[in-house]
Amino acid sequence: MPLYAMSVFLLPRVTCQRIERLLNSFWWESKGINSSGIHWMSWQRLSAPKKFGGLGFKQIREFNVAMIGKQGWRLLTKPEALVTKVFKAMYFPKTSFLEAQLGSNPSYCWRSILEAKNLISNGVRKRIGDGSNTLVWGDPWLADRVNPFILTPRPPFMPNLPVCFLLNHDAGGWNLEVVQSLFCPRDVDQISRVPLQLDSEDKWYWAGETHGEYSVKEAYRRLVGEATSTPDFSRWGQIWQIPIAPKIRICLWRTIRNILPVKVALITKGVEIEIECPVCGGAAETIDHIFLQCPLAIGVWNLLGWSRHLVQTESLVEWMEYQFSKLSIKELKLVAEVIWAIWRARNKAVWDHYIPSPQSVVSWIIEVLLEPPNKTGQSGRQESMQVSPRSEHRVFRCYVDAAIFPSSKEVAFGSVIFDPGGSFYAAINRMMQCPLEPVIAEAMACREALTWARANEIQDMELLTDCRWVAEALCERNIQVFSYLGTIIKDCKALLAQFNSALVAHIPREDNGIAHTLARSAITQSSTWNTSPPDCISHLLE
Repeated sequence: MPLYAMSVFLLPRVTCQRIERLLNSFWWESKGINSSGIHWMSWQRLSAPKKFGGLGFKQIREFNVAMIGKQGWRLLTKPEALVTKVFKAMYFPKTSFLEAQLGSNPSYCWRSILEAKNLISNGVRKRIGDGSNTLVWGDPWLADRVNPFILTPRPPFMPNLPVCFLLNHDAGGWNLEVVQSLFCPRDVDQISRVPLQLDSEDKWYWAGETHGEYSVKEAYRRLVGEATSTPDFSRWGQIWQIPIAPKIRICLWRTIRNILPVKVALITKGVEIEIECPVCGGAAETIDHIFLQCPLAIGVWNLLGWSRHLVQTESLVEWMEYQFSKLSIKELKLVAEVIWAIWRARNKAVWDHYIPSPQSVVSWIIEVLLEPPNKTGQSGRQESMQVSPRSEHRVFRCYVDAAIFPSSKEVAFGSVIFDPGGSFYAAINRMMQCPLEPVIAEAMACREALTWARANEIQDMELLTDCRWVAEALCERNIQVFSYLGTIIKDCKALLAQFNSALVAHIPREDNGIAHTLARSAITQSSTWNTSPPDCISHLLE
């Protein structure tokens, strides 16, 4: 793949189509001489994400545009760069990149970058700092993932004001009187949820990434759109989580996709062969027959004690949907290995004219496929990562969590502090004005908890959250976050610096049940408890 060229120049559509044909032919080619093999699926379906039944191959044209979009992002966000100054002087001296036009004598490089302008326009947002460089009407500055624009029409007598006219700089927040007098209720609600940091500049950020930096992966996903799963099977993502050999995983994927070269499928592709099953000869060879109905398959499943899982269905896809909804990953691994073994036995019948018995197939599965769990010396179990080391000293421990209530569009947080001896010290829960984004809510919950802990004059503390991203961001020294999360992370780090010692750690969700319960109960009871815990968590402290 010409990745370097694709990051700067837009390849012709014909070239992209040729590359896709080459990739498609390579994937489906057979081992025979001068044989391109049967193409069982179109490139469009193969390039669907794995979680929707494809293999995640790239659509070359869209991937090309997503890579070029990186250059457009730099022209928009790095005005001090030499390349930005050159392009701006030549093509958009009086406007920004988002308003740039093709011009009268464009270079091929500029034509290519301009092809990604719509992608950039649809994906960027403005993070409000002092509000001086963002227009109220026309710029995407609300923290609404669906529609970041103001919906209220601009009054005809009013110029397009910058956002700073809506701010109360003395109070460090929004001027709610002005906001409520100008905008509809939806806009008032969205504006009040925007986190502010008035001592910084307005900045562009990329809406699809948590850190706000443009990524080719997310831009490509935005271009191709969200695919949908096939209606008969919805658990494609689980296939790629099963710890099995790639060839077995692909066989399982092709089985559920019904694109294995069984005789009925080969006949539909124009191959002149007999239709009977090569193993039993008693029925037409279909995917359903070879794995569920053939005497060999039934014998293998029974010998493995799998007869209880053979539900009454003639469709292998329906059977697989049922198994994936009921079985553990370990059991699904066995299912995949049995599918592979039955298909291997079927191929022996076709090419070697040898029909294995169910007993020999099961013996091969046990000897070859079922490896001891500790063969490599690894247990396979992964401990949850701890972002910062546990405190060796006896410190206060502060658990914090956020809760989002989608029906009422409200957000709350809950936090509980235990003293160095492990006894209850204090608890708090409260509603927050916050965008309806889980990571932002978790970050704001941490900010509220840190502010509350400082008000309680705690000097040495460990903050524990079940949001890994927030924990990592608070522990990383030089992290850059361009989205609204950056404002909150900066505030949290400033608060952490006020403690004598402060650690931040990630904990599993199941270990954060007390803070979670507090956050969920805030919608009915918000308060602070300094002597005894509230009733909603008393049973969890026993």
